[in-house]
Amino acid sequence: MALSESLSPGNMKQAHLLLVGLAVLVFFGVAYIYGLDKQKLSPVEMFWMQKDKQNALPIAEESRDYMIPSDVELKNMSNTQWKQIYWKYINRLQTLCKDVVRVGKLKDGGKEICADEHYRPRAPCIIYSFGLNNDFSFDNEAVKMFGCDVFCFDPSMKMESKRISDHVWFYNWGLSGENTVDKQGWKMKTLGTIRNELGHSNVNNIL
Repeated sequence: MALSESLSPGNMKQAHLLLVGLAVLVFFGVAYIYGLDKQKLSPVEMFWMQKDKQNALPIAEESRDYMIPSDVELKNMSNTQWKQIYWKYINRLQTLCKDVVRVGKLKDGGKEICADEHYRPRAPCIIYSFGLNNDFSFDNEAVKMFGCDVFCFDPSMKMESKRISDHVWFYNWGLSGENTVDKQGWKMKTLGTIRNELGHSNVNNIL
């Protein structure tokens, strides 16, 4: 006897509805997964896109490196667009690294460095470390691991510029888009000025 013959009309109707429901769930499940796979925005970018759709920036193609707009373009952008550019740039994978090592503390104070054979720092090398908050754990460990000279910068620390050890130097400067002293009395310098004052203008392997 066929299964359909053993079911009452009411049971057959319930079975039919169940099959239809399962088909709908499968359809939307596949569509959802496919949509996630195609999603190009990070959660932070999605937040700003929804917050200010009128000023939303076009999404760069995933296969292309994301380039920072020119100064002229930046001056004509809103604060929301600046935030989008910032998060889009720092969250975009620009180099594939298979061996990322944490140097320094696991929490605040440590930083990641790519230790792949092609990218691993090798002495003689120079590392610029911005923002210490009185924590030299990254800088000291980077010297031990890679043998680099480390130049540390933090204008918020109440410390005069000085040499910390054989391979670590500290400067009470901050990184900025212009050479100035801000409202807090912090000395701010451009990257070009810092490199020039430290005699690194012609050095290419600065991390």
